[in-house]
Amino acid sequence: MIERSWNDVRAAMRVLRRNPTVTVVAAITLALGVGANTAIFTIINAVLLRPLPYAQPDRIVTVWETDRVDGGRGVVGPLNFRDLRDAATTLDAFAVYGYESFILAEQGDAQRLLGAAVSADFFSVFAMEPFLGRSLSASSDAPGAPREAVLANGFWQRRFGGDPGILGRTLVLSGVPHEVTGVMPAAFAFPHANVDVWTSYPIDYARESRGSNYLFAVAKLGQGITIERAHTDLNAIARTLGDAFPETNANTAVLLVGLQEEIVGSARTMLLVVLGAVGLVLLIACANVSNLVLVRATGRSTEIAVRRALGADTPTLARQFLAESLLLSLLAGAAGVALAFWGVAALVRSSPDLIPRSGEITPDIRVLGVALLVILSIALILACVQIVAFGRRPSFLVREGAGNSAGRGKQRTRSALATAQIALVLPLLSGAGLLIQTLRALQAVPTGFAPEHVLTMNASLSETRYGEPERQRLFVTAVLERVTAIPGVEAAGITSDLPFSGSRATTSFEIEGAPDNAGGTPVADHRQISPDYFRAMGIALLRGRTFTSEDGEGAVPVAIVNQTLASRYFPGIDPIGRRIIYSRSRTRVQIIGVVSDVVHDDLRAEPIAEIYVPFAQFPLTRIFLAVRAVTGPVLLPAIRAAVADVDPEQPVYSVRMMEERVAQSIAPQRATSLLITTFSLLALVLASIGLYGVIAYGVAHRSRELAIRTALGARPADLARLVLQHGFLLVLPGLLIGLGAALVFMRVLASLLFGVEPGDAMTLALACMSIILIALAACWSPARRATRTDPMYAMRA
Repeated sequence: MIERSWNDVRAAMRVLRRNPTVTVVAAITLALGVGANTAIFTIINAVLLRPLPYAQPDRIVTVWETDRVDGGRGVVGPLNFRDLRDAATTLDAFAVYGYESFILAEQGDAQRLLGAAVSADFFSVFAMEPFLGRSLSASSDAPGAPREAVLANGFWQRRFGGDPGILGRTLVLSGVPHEVTGVMPAAFAFPHANVDVWTSYPIDYARESRGSNYLFAVAKLGQGITIERAHTDLNAIARTLGDAFPETNANTAVLLVGLQEEIVGSARTMLLVVLGAVGLVLLIACANVSNLVLVRATGRSTEIAVRRALGADTPTLARQFLAESLLLSLLAGAAGVALAFWGVAALVRSSPDLIPRSGEITPDIRVLGVALLVILSIALILACVQIVAFGRRPSFLVREGAGNSAGRGKQRTRSALATAQIALVLPLLSGAGLLIQTLRALQAVPTGFAPEHVLTMNASLSETRYGEPERQRLFVTAVLERVTAIPGVEAAGITSDLPFSGSRATTSFEIEGAPDNAGGTPVADHRQISPDYFRAMGIALLRGRTFTSEDGEGAVPVAIVNQTLASRYFPGIDPIGRRIIYSRSRTRVQIIGVVSDVVHDDLRAEPIAEIYVPFAQFPLTRIFLAVRAVTGPVLLPAIRAAVADVDPEQPVYSVRMMEERVAQSIAPQRATSLLITTFSLLALVLASIGLYGVIAYGVAHRSRELAIRTALGARPADLARLVLQHGFLLVLPGLLIGLGAALVFMRVLASLLFGVEPGDAMTLALACMSIILIALAACWSPARRATRTDPMYAMRA
C-alpha cells in the first residue's frame, strides 16, 4: 500500500514537472485564494470565534443607561449604579470604571500611562486572579480610602523588569500616591489593549447627584441567569427609581449587552462580508485551475487511453489524479498559508486599532485545520474534474487525443466554468462599487470645522498640583500665551473634549421658564473651551458672540450652543439671552451665541445638542490643545517647549493632525472598501484570464474550421465576429446569473453603507459594463488570431 502510494506520488511529480508553466500558474492562482481565505479566517477565529480570555466570559455583560423615548444609549450615573447594585438579585458582581491617563514622574522622567480607575468589584466581574500579589481591597472605592494600583503585566515587565519587589511600593500617579497591590496576568487587558495600570476609584456618593452620568459599567450574571432575566430585573429597579426621582430618571431604562458582542459586534458584519468575498475569490480560482486541468487533460487523452488499454481501471486512475491534485494543492496551500500569516502580522502591526482584539490574532490549530480542509477540498475538486474528463472508453480517448478538436464535453465544461467565474465576479464588483461610494460619501460629510493645518494634542493635569481650579486656569493661560507667540501659529485653543478623540462628556439641563418636559430631561454634549478655540478649529459663529477674556471667574456664567440645540429647544425663538439650568449643579448659564453643528465621533450620526462654556468658568484637568498653523507638525518641538516652560513635568501626548483624526474615524470603512475592491479586482483578473483561456483554446482547436471558412470566402470581420459572439455567449449568462447573487450580496452590505442604496442601479450597471469591457479585451486577442488564419492550412490538412 505504501509502495503503491509512493509510486503515485512520484508519477504525480513527473506530471507536474512535465508541464511547468501550467503547474506554476495553477499554484500561484490557488495560493492567492488559499492565502486570502486563511488570512481572513485567522482574524475571524480570533475576533469572533475564540472566547474572551476570562473565566465564563458568556456571563460578563456591559451595562448601559438608555432613554425609553428616543432609545439613546449612554453611560451610568454613580447614584443609579449604587442603587442598581444594591437591589439587583441576578448579578454576582457589578462594577464601574472610567478611562484615565496618568503621569508617572520618577527621577525627572515623566511618563504617561494609560489605564482605568475602577471600583472594588471590577476584577471580580472577570474572575481573574492577579499574577502577583492581590487585586484591589474591598474598601478601595470608599471615600478617603488609601489609593491602590494594580499593574498590567506588560507595563510591569517594561518599566520594572518584572521585579516582584514592586508589591507594596508607592507610585505617584499624576501627583497622587498609590500603593501597588498586584500585577495582572498578561492575558488580561480590559478595557483596552494598551492598559498600563488599574487604580482604585473612590466615589463619594454624598456629593453626587442624579442626572450626572460618567461611568462605564460591567457586571457578571448569576449562575444560570440569562441576560434576558437580568435585563428584566434591572429594568424593574430602574422603573422604581423613575418613580422616586421623576426629574432625572422618569425615562431611564437599563440595557445589557454581552461583553463579546460589545467588543466585536461592530466588526462582525465587516469581517463576514470580507470572508464571503474571499470565498468567492477562492471559487473563481478553483474554476480557473479546473480549466487549466481540462486543457492539460486534452493533451493526455492518448496517454490515459493507453493506460486504460493496458489494464488501468478507474480506481487506479482516480488515485493517480488525486495524487497529482493533492501535490499541487499542498504546494499552493503551503505558499498561501505562509502568505496569509505574513499578511495578518503586517496588518496587525500597521493598524492595531483597526480590528477588535488585534493583540489576540494569532494562528492556532483551528486555523491550520481549516486551511488543511480547504486544501484537501481543492485537491478533491481537481481530482474529480480529471476523473470526469477521462471517464470514457479507451477507443474514444484515442480518437480524441489523435484529433485536432477537443471533446465537446470538455469544451462545454470549460465554457460553463468560465460562465461561473463571470457570475461570481459580479457580486464582488457591485459590492466594491457600493463601498467606494460609501467612502466618498463619508469623506464629503461636512464636519462643521476646518481640520486642515490643525495640530492637536492631549494633556492630563496632575490632581495634586492642579487640583485647585485657579491653578488649572493659570496653567492653560500660560500655555496659550506661549503657544500663540510661536511664529507661524494663527490661533490656539483649549477644549475639554476634542472631536474624533474618543473623549466625550454630557450633561442634563433645563430651560429656564419652559414648562416641564414630558419627554424627559434634555441632554447635551458639554465642552469647556478657551476664547480662541472656535477660531483655531474653524467653527463658524452663526449669531451672537464668542467668549472673551472677560468671561472668567466671577463673571456671569455664559454658554454658546450649537444649531441643533437652538432649533430643537428654541424653535422659532432667538436663544440669545435665554438661560439654561444644569440639572446636577443647578447652575444657570446665559446663552450668548450659536455656532454650527460639529461632528464629534461618527460621520454617519445625526447632529446632537452641544453646549460650550468658558474654560475659565468651568476649569478641569483634562484638556486638549488645538493649534492652527500652516506648518503644523514642524512646530511640534516649539509647542512641547512652550508647555515644558510652564511645567517641565507635564508631557503632552496623542499628538496628531486633525485631518488624521477625521481620517481614522472612517478607517474601518476604508479598510473594508480596500479589501473588497482588491479581491474583486483579483477575481476580475482571474475571470478574464479564464475567459481568455477558453476563447483562445477554442480558436486554436477550431483552426481547421476557421481556415475552411476563410477559404470559402469568409472575411476577417466575419471570423472576428464569430469569436466575439462565442465570448459573449459565455458572458451574458454569467451576468444574468450573477445579477441575482449581486442583489443578495448588496443587501448583506446594507449595514456598512452610507449615502447609497443597497440596490443602486447605477452601481450594478457599472459593474456589468466593467465585466463586458474586460470580456471584450479578453476576446480581442483570440479574435485577431482568428482573422489571420491561413486558408492554405485547410488545404494542407
